[in-house]
Amino acid sequence: MGLSFLTPFFLAGFALLAVPVLIHLQRRHRARVLAFPSLMFLRKVEQASVRRRRIRHWALLALRCLALAILVLAFSRPILQAGATAVGELGEGRELVLLLDRSYSMGFEDRWDRARDAAREAINGMAEGDVASLVAFDEWSTILSQPTGDRLELEQLLASVELSPRPTRFAPVIKSARKIVLESELPHQEVLLISDFQRVGWDRGEDLRLPAGAEVRLVDLSDRDRLGVTPSNLALISLILERSQLENRERIVVQARVSRRGGDQEIPASLSLSLNGRELESLEISVDPDSSTLVGFEDFSLPAGVSRGKVRIVGDSLAADNELFFVLSRGQTLPVLLLEEPRRGGGGSGLYIEKALSLAIEPMIQVRRLRGGRPSTEDLEQAAVVVLSDVELGSTSVAAELRSFVEEGGGLLVALGSRSGETHAALAEAGLLPKPSVGQGGGPAMRVTRLAFLDRTLPGFELFSGPRSGDFGTARFFRRQHLAPEADLDRVLARFEDGGAALLDRKVGDGRVMVWASTLDTYWNDFVLQPVFLPFLHQSVKNLSGFRPPAPWHTIGDVVDLADLRVDGEDQLSGQTLEITTPRGDEVVGGEVLEVEEAGFYSLTVDEEEVDVLAVNVDRRESDLASLDSEEFLAALQSLGGNSDAEGRAVVRTAEERERAQGLWRYLALVGLLLLVGEIFLANRLSMAS
Repeated sequence: MGLSFLTPFFLAGFALLAVPVLIHLQRRHRARVLAFPSLMFLRKVEQASVRRRRIRHWALLALRCLALAILVLAFSRPILQAGATAVGELGEGRELVLLLDRSYSMGFEDRWDRARDAAREAINGMAEGDVASLVAFDEWSTILSQPTGDRLELEQLLASVELSPRPTRFAPVIKSARKIVLESELPHQEVLLISDFQRVGWDRGEDLRLPAGAEVRLVDLSDRDRLGVTPSNLALISLILERSQLENRERIVVQARVSRRGGDQEIPASLSLSLNGRELESLEISVDPDSSTLVGFEDFSLPAGVSRGKVRIVGDSLAADNELFFVLSRGQTLPVLLLEEPRRGGGGSGLYIEKALSLAIEPMIQVRRLRGGRPSTEDLEQAAVVVLSDVELGSTSVAAELRSFVEEGGGLLVALGSRSGETHAALAEAGLLPKPSVGQGGGPAMRVTRLAFLDRTLPGFELFSGPRSGDFGTARFFRRQHLAPEADLDRVLARFEDGGAALLDRKVGDGRVMVWASTLDTYWNDFVLQPVFLPFLHQSVKNLSGFRPPAPWHTIGDVVDLADLRVDGEDQLSGQTLEITTPRGDEVVGGEVLEVEEAGFYSLTVDEEEVDVLAVNVDRRESDLASLDSEEFLAALQSLGGNSDAEGRAVVRTAEERERAQGLWRYLALVGLLLLVGEIFLANRLSMAS
């Protein structure tokens, strides 16, 4: 290890070390005045005076000299030089940075074996004085070793690297290589990148530049040059899971979307569906190049509990994207309390509401109809959502009970009609609705109007934002109540043609209230006869209840919230320890969140009883094996210029570049300043003691 200086003329500052020595040798003499009555009895004696100088405080002197010496070194800008550098200055010594792609696309055919062979060949080709670093990457970059010349250690690390279930991304690994090159003291730096160079791994807006002086070599395993086309790959992209009810049994229909990218020849393959380890059906498939197809399986009955499902392609070379895992359980039942008033002819105002909600599948909705507006406390406790269909509340105390119900997390849907005037006032007094407003609407002479606006950003209403998702403008409204929303409380979700509010949403405590400015039957409109009425009512009730369908699967890298894990409506984590078994069989203790890192099934247990299962799949972006243009990619790595000379030889970094990378002067300056601060405290203490 050698030491040189970028600004050696500052070393002349060592002459300043004489200053503290001179200060310590200087002796301050204080004359002492002594009163004496007379000098007549004193005899004058001639005596030579000798002035002695000596150092009194050695520790303080050493501290001052050390502080000055360190500051002089800092201003001289020192540069540490490794022992190999001396050899390198004669043309030897190389810093090799091995970048090994371990993303799951490298599992295609024999790519992974060829990648490790290329890395092993580079390690065996190291000469005396060379050092190498091994960096494995997928979506993230991991530096497995610091620069070392031990080839055995590097080969052992290489043997321990496994394929990852994550996709490719080049920016993080290039950043790691840049750091290693900048810290290198050897005169030659070489970056060897071994990858299949997937196009999806590079965002052209990312900075991939390497420092000047670094030589770059690419080992391209994409096979594009050998085959002439992108290799063919079949992949399971997604699943469509549809529920139906048949004779009180819940049935599931699974449809799988299979995609093919690349290739120009037919690939024979089959697609199988398994549930809880038992194969239900297998189908032969054929997919044209650069296209996708939807394959449907026969429906099956869903058993009790949590079921593990898997769809699998057989006959394709890349295994990681040939499987899709999913979990299913029987649908939840959402209890709804419907308060209604009878209509002429014996029917109730909630007839259409009950019929529409009874058709819901996920979740299944259980409706309990109650005539009149006097629900008991038990009725409210058993309901997730209360619907008031043009009903008169039995007393003002009911409004207060509804307020408590909503504040505790319940949902309230209010449909206003001819009988709900007092209900509107009572609910407004309780802070659940805006106050009644007299204005247009409500009278029999009101002109026909239609819906002109629907806010599709509300959770659950996104399904109405797509094409052919239903036309809300076809319904005719003959009468309606006039709503005056409060700006700081109410959100307008729908408006009529004249701008009047048709649907309001208000958050109260932990729950929500939605108010509809007309009836939910044919008494004041024909909205209930339109195709959009059914999904509109379903989504409104789901939104009010806070229902979110459980995800059938997650993607590797997702962070799953475990704090609100609920099974059968009960909080399974309250005061209990959650244990998680990963797809590989490892057991970990769960916290509030879980970042899923493996494809397969995660089993969640409490007191050795399984309470839930999470299915996890790989990111399907990696399924596209189209590769980058190697010349374009290499140009992006070397776009700083000056990476090599005219003959392609590496350029040695200047002393300024090496010193800038080390920055030793900053640490020396900090130590010198700290010593000077210590000198001040020590000097003051010694002064007070004397």
